[in-house]
Amino acid sequence: MTTTAIDGLSVIITTYNGEKYIESAIRSVLDQRTAMPLELIIVDDGSSDNTIAIIEDIQDERIKLIFNSKNIGNVASRNLGILSASYQWIGFNDHDDIWLPDRVEAKFALLRQYPQLKGVAGGYERLAKDGVSRWHANLLFKRWSPQHLIPITQPPFYNPARHGTCYIQTLIVAKPLLLDIGGFRDNLPIAYDPDIMFRLGEVASFGAVQQPVFLYRLSNESITAPGRLDAVTFLSGFAFCYSARAALVLGEPEPDLNTFLKDYVVKEEEVDNFTINQAIQSINTRWVNTGIVNAIFFAMQTLLLNPLLFSKYTAKRLSYWRKSKN
Repeated sequence: MTTTAIDGLSVIITTYNGEKYIESAIRSVLDQRTAMPLELIIVDDGSSDNTIAIIEDIQDERIKLIFNSKNIGNVASRNLGILSASYQWIGFNDHDDIWLPDRVEAKFALLRQYPQLKGVAGGYERLAKDGVSRWHANLLFKRWSPQHLIPITQPPFYNPARHGTCYIQTLIVAKPLLLDIGGFRDNLPIAYDPDIMFRLGEVASFGAVQQPVFLYRLSNESITAPGRLDAVTFLSGFAFCYSARAALVLGEPEPDLNTFLKDYVVKEEEVDNFTINQAIQSINTRWVNTGIVNAIFFAMQTLLLNPLLFSKYTAKRLSYWRKSKN
């Protein structure tokens, strides 16, 4: 496998009505501690707020702004950014997340050491409500700030199919590889990030740094925020993602996306698990943003609204626990 020249990094941020957070996301990219040539491609997907004005107020020649006259969606906007990239390596950030300052140097140090790699992923931590620092809690006089790292078995080599997919915001990947696989699947309504990770991992070698590389903002405002996702759309989208990957591994044609989504039957148990997971994420989001007391009150309200659902969840967890003990 040929190596990809390390000529620089093109970072893509897609945004839609992102005035609240976009400046912090931009500056976290531009303030990277690196000598690597870097450009920031911002694809505005038809914002109607002050997003464009905020971007234009940041005077930096490394910024390339693309403005969609109408909303075409996050995935199509990412693909547009990929086509516009000047460099051979591409990174991604969402308009409400923060890159940690040494991530670029850490990733390219690994690429220089292992030139056969076509991409490097990493871990993340949660972004505190102040918008700049890591979230933490003081539990029993101990400071706790969770790190979410990829559990790779042979560092630094990372295989999405074996180790699980990562947030796309952690990834630096070779542009030619993205183009070879056709970029993001823009007709998949959800699960497009794990889908592209599976497809990339099947055709190239990846690595991962064992450290957080960005701060993830938990909020109720993003398109994937708890309470905003439709269970059937989410579950059928992920089911297609895994079915397409299974077909790829077996060397078989992948299922037709439209037919699969139309015919896929979501089981009641899947919907229950999805609903519980969304409730837990909502509780977690409130803890991060408003404190543990507010989160406890919200958890009690949620339990009262769904007593049967949570009793089923508790029974299932107890069953798993008993099996693990035997």
